Amino acid sequence: MVYCFDLDGTLCNIDGNNYIDSTPKKERIEIVNDLCEDGHTILIDTARGCVSGKNYFFFTMDQLKSWVVKFHALRTGVKLVL
Repeated sequence: MVYCFDLDGTLCNIDGNNYIDSTPKKERIEIVNDLCEDGHTILIDTARGCVSGKNYFFFTMDQLKSWVVKFHALRTGVKLVL
C-alpha cells in the first residue's frame, strides 16, 4: 500500500513558516517508520515553498534524515489535491 503524509503540523511541530526550528512528532514518525518497515511505500508531501517559490527540497530532505524518518519519496512546493 502507498501512504502519503503531510509534513508540517502532521509529522512535525512548526510555528508559521519557521521550518528551521520545527521539531519532530516522534510518536507519529514511529508510525511512519513502522509502515515503511512493513513494506509499504511512504511519500512525504509538503507545500514548503509553494508561495515563496523557494526550493526547500534539500533542506527538508536533510531535516527528515536527521529525524530518522523512513520514506521513499519527498515532494516539496506543491500540495497533493485529491
